[in-house]
Amino acid sequence: MFKKPIPKYLNRYTILPFMLDILQNLKLILVDFHKWEDKNDIYYMDLYKDYSGYESVLSLCFLGWNARGAEKYHVWKTYSGSTSGVCIQFESDKLISHFDLLKEKIRYGMVDYFPINKLAEEWKNISLDDLSFM
Repeated sequence: MFKKPIPKYLNRYTILPFMLDILQNLKLILVDFHKWEDKNDIYYMDLYKDYSGYESVLSLCFLGWNARGAEKYHVWKTYSGSTSGVCIQFESDKLISHFDLLKEKIRYGMVDYFPINKLAEEWKNISLDDLSFM
């Protein structure tokens, strides 16, 4: 399902109370994408929801970590949002193997970001399945 190379680690940025809940209950919780900060992401997820016909679309974001360690202030501000921000690092292959067990209930994939001019050119070639990962 991944179009890009899978990074060795996937990071989940969140806040301390949510991390404690994850550790206590050993569960990751999908969230309503309308609470995201990025209005473009919300727009395309709404398009996906409308065209897919699903009553509900929930999401969970991870950021790939690579050897360059491209962690920036923006990542912490956007994804952990407060002074109680934490980063939970998952080994990609192990996390994905758990997702594969749920493949009848969830979809996962790497996000592709397009410059707006490229998106306009490629719009007619974008499938419904790709729309939720843009």
